[in-house]
Amino acid sequence: MNPGASAGLRDHFHKDELPSRRELLRILFRQKRKFIGFFVMAVVATAIATLLTTPKYESEAKLLIKVGRENVSMDPSVLGPTMQLLQDRANEINSEIEILTSTYLVEQVIREIGVSEYLNIDDPEPDELSAAYEAAVLRFTDRLSASSSSDDNIITLTFQARTPELAQSSLAMLIGLYLDRHIEIHSTQASPAFFEQRSAELLVKLTAAEQSLDRFRNERQIASIEIQEEALISQISGLETNLHEVHGQIDASRARIAALQNSLNSRSETRELSRVTGITNHASDEIKKRLIELRFQEADLAQRYADDERALVDVRGQIEVALAELAKEEETHTEVTTGIDRNLEALQLELMTERAQLYASMARLQSLRQELQTKRAALAQLADDEIELLRLGRTVDIADQEYREYIAHHQRADISAALDSDKVSNVSIVQPASYSSKPVAPRRFLNLVLSLFIGLFGGVGIAFLAELLDDSIKTRQDVDDRLGLPVLIALSAEEYQSCM
Repeated sequence: MNPGASAGLRDHFHKDELPSRRELLRILFRQKRKFIGFFVMAVVATAIATLLTTPKYESEAKLLIKVGRENVSMDPSVLGPTMQLLQDRANEINSEIEILTSTYLVEQVIREIGVSEYLNIDDPEPDELSAAYEAAVLRFTDRLSASSSSDDNIITLTFQARTPELAQSSLAMLIGLYLDRHIEIHSTQASPAFFEQRSAELLVKLTAAEQSLDRFRNERQIASIEIQEEALISQISGLETNLHEVHGQIDASRARIAALQNSLNSRSETRELSRVTGITNHASDEIKKRLIELRFQEADLAQRYADDERALVDVRGQIEVALAELAKEEETHTEVTTGIDRNLEALQLELMTERAQLYASMARLQSLRQELQTKRAALAQLADDEIELLRLGRTVDIADQEYREYIAHHQRADISAALDSDKVSNVSIVQPASYSSKPVAPRRFLNLVLSLFIGLFGGVGIAFLAELLDDSIKTRQDVDDRLGLPVLIALSAEEYQSCM
């Protein structure tokens, strides 16, 4: 193509911004063959494709997803602490749609009806069966539609097949399998037999725990921990008070014993009963009489013997002794009468009594200490028993709680199993699979209208494209624009032929 000619053509189209309607009609007239050819080809091709396309029949069904036990009741297999989960209804509907359109259900429908019905072929060979099933599943899934609006709980199902009977039977079978699958999915994960067996085991465990608790109470003789603790604390308090009293008594007894001992140490065992003064000293009188007799004897011996005579010396020595004794004696003396001190005996008796009381108090003190130690040990043992009793009580409570929970779960499992057995669920069939003898595809009238529009606009496009690519000179303006020469005369092709 000549670049200069193309540039001139583009200038021709863009010179006055847009071509006039007359120019458009001239272009269409010049390219009428291409325009009419494309238009006829588009219409004929669409008609042939419509006639050759296998008709598709559609079956429709509607399901209502109600609020049922699947939403508001707790699964019996859920044990322990639970919390209420708030599930959005839209999410629940979407979950049901996923189950409805699952490959699992589609494969079951294909197995029941037959893979050849969906592929429109005879029974495939064994080595081609797997690939045939995959192709059938893909085709079934493509022709199956499930939808739900946001303001209701109804799921609308549609399925297209080559015959109305196949469409209806396929959709009906899918719904039936879905209802069974829905119950299977939402059924309890544990059977009632499991809960029954577990409840029996927990009952044995609970009975053993209760027996251990009763045996411990009987062995420790525990009637009431609180009352026994209060009694022991009261007894210990009384013993401590008695201990303080006995300590005071012992201190008082020791003080009294010390005072009595001091008083006894300052007294003698005898005391003066009577005293008589001015009594004649008979001893002095006897000494005087003896002295007189010794002097007479001295005088007699002095007359007869010399001074150194032994007998005279002895007499004179006795006289000196008598004089010395006489000098010691008084003329009169005091007579004192003594006897046992009765006050001393009373003090000694009181001392013995006080010592006996001291020994008794000390013995009582030892007894109180032992008893207090025994009571404190009993209180400590009772505290240990209380801990053990609480542990055994917790074991009983836990076993009882587990047993009650499993009994409750067993009852719910029985009810759930009975409902599942009767196929009670929150899904209701609002509209069963419909039968329609009017195909939904192909839509001949719509296809014809579309082919007319496609042919029309496509022909216009082809005509303008051909005009754009054509660099020949057709009008006086083309000569003036591209050659810059004046036009003297213009002949049409028919006129040029007549001149030949």
